[in-house]
Amino acid sequence: MPFNSKAKVMRSLILFGLFVFFLVAVQFAQAQTVDEIIDKYIKAIGGKDKLLLIATIYKEGSVKMIGNEVACY
Repeated sequence: MPFNSKAKVMRSLILFGLFVFFLVAVQFAQAQTVDEIIDKYIKAIGGKDKLLLIATIYKEGSVKMIGNEVACY
């Protein structure tokens, strides 16, 4: 085999090995669940007790459709 083809085979083997390594690593990666994300958010805004104290919510904004802007309350 010429040297050039040996280098291609070696590069292919290395790339394949890296692919397998990352494939195995993904199996052990731990993602956050929806519940964990919501719990962290509630804790960040002051906890469940503070959240339960909210009696009313007021939102204000506008929507622009087909060149017309409409206020939203």
